[in-house]
Amino acid sequence: SALVTDRKSAVTFEKRRRSADREESVRVGTTSGPKTHRGDTYQEIRTWVNAVELEFDENRRDDLAARAVLSAMAEAAQKSGSTLISFGNRSLSVATGLDQSTVGKILKRLSNDDDPLIDLIRESSGVLAHTYSLVVPKRFEEAAAKRTWKKGKVHGVRPAFRELGLPAAFAYAALEQTDDPLSGRELAMAARLGVTSAHEALLLLEGFGLARRIGSKWVRGQSRLDHLAERFGVLERVKEQIEKYRAERYAYWAFLGITRLQIDARSVGSIDAEAPPPTPPESSHTLLDMLEDVLGAHLIAETRDSVA
Repeated sequence: SALVTDRKSAVTFEKRRRSADREESVRVGTTSGPKTHRGDTYQEIRTWVNAVELEFDENRRDDLAARAVLSAMAEAAQKSGSTLISFGNRSLSVATGLDQSTVGKILKRLSNDDDPLIDLIRESSGVLAHTYSLVVPKRFEEAAAKRTWKKGKVHGVRPAFRELGLPAAFAYAALEQTDDPLSGRELAMAARLGVTSAHEALLLLEGFGLARRIGSKWVRGQSRLDHLAERFGVLERVKEQIEKYRAERYAYWAFLGITRLQIDARSVGSIDAEAPPPTPPESSHTLLDMLEDVLGAHLIAETRDSVA
């Protein structure tokens, strides 16, 4: 029933949007350029990323797990082109390397802040996950809008950093986001790390070719993160995690009666396909996840040229 209701809402919304677009094109005329609504959304996302940086400039520097979750949400927002995030705890767990229960606790804590960075606008229901809106806190609105955007894409915690750790992930991101060599103290400020943590992270990155010294300063190294992830065996662990969550999701769908999937007990692991339905998890994945798992579909992120 939730799927039917959501589909009807989506159809109604799309009809209104198309009607509004036709009316807008008539009012604007043939000599006016198209409105860049998607570009406006990306601007909103970048402004929100600035607000996240301002939040961790002020405090919470030691809250690396929260930063990881927010980075994953920023990456998801860029890929979907929306400031509404409907990724379940499991999706964010895969994107950060954190345990799904830890992700859930962080999301709850962040959304309960007095002037939050994320706002829970819809509780999970059936196969639909919680939906969060990315919010620029009022105290950061002006500063976040004026702050210069960092270059490059926003990333979650890439697989190699499951082995190297979160301080190394944020130190590497700081090196990526500038063309200028950074001193250890400058990098600590850019990465929002303590000086000691930043120094240890740089030495670790240097050891794997991800950072190199130029005099007394640092730049990004030549090693590739995907090669390191394969070398560490992290990619296989990520694959196993995804398969585990997929099996749990299949069992949950069967429990809800949404689909009748024949689950191979060997792929389910600890879940017995012949046992009574399991207790529903705290949250679930989105319809995009269903399309991926059932139909093999996957989201293709737009390139800079295609957006332009």
